[in-house]
Amino acid sequence: MSDRPVELHLLRTGSGHSKNSLVRSVLREHIGCADNELTLLRTTAGRPYVGRPTGARIEFSLSHCTGLLAVAVGESRRLGVDAEILHRRVNPEAFSRFMSEKERADLQRYGLDGIVGWWVRKEAVLKAVGVGLRADPRHWPVPLGTARSRHTTVSRTGVVHRVHDVDVEHYRVAVACAGDRNFFLDTRIHPATTRPCRLNLDT
Repeated sequence: MSDRPVELHLLRTGSGHSKNSLVRSVLREHIGCADNELTLLRTTAGRPYVGRPTGARIEFSLSHCTGLLAVAVGESRRLGVDAEILHRRVNPEAFSRFMSEKERADLQRYGLDGIVGWWVRKEAVLKAVGVGLRADPRHWPVPLGTARSRHTTVSRTGVVHRVHDVDVEHYRVAVACAGDRNFFLDTRIHPATTRPCRLNLDT
């Protein structure tokens, strides 16, 4: 497995750029190919992947919320990413159907302060599994605690995922990576009209 860091690209949206063109730009830069050489496809479960150039050793995942597009790119290990506004108003009842008994108990203990961080970890892990919300989220419990964690282990029946949290401005982002090894995260912000600006937030 390559030790190349997982890249987390955070791209501002709403500035006239399409999300599709921003994603393609990130992937072209990572692979080193022209736009007409890049084909993106989806599995039957909805997971995006690079169909062409064939043989490209790349895994990626994407998420978007108001004003932000997050793209995680790496090699060999399956990835998932999710992003949300950190202080959004939430209704705990809307999330309860996605919670295991342990997670419901954690909600009673910690209250709503940690629920956004919990949700982005949950979605990131399910995307890394490769099925998103087509899987039963209750079968993949993640910590609900209020503290931000650099690495969290999420496991089910011997399958392990590591989750890395990042706070940028008023957003919470989580990146999940398959396997039990920690991973380095190279976080970059792309201003609307310039090349990406590298930030050493969590490397």
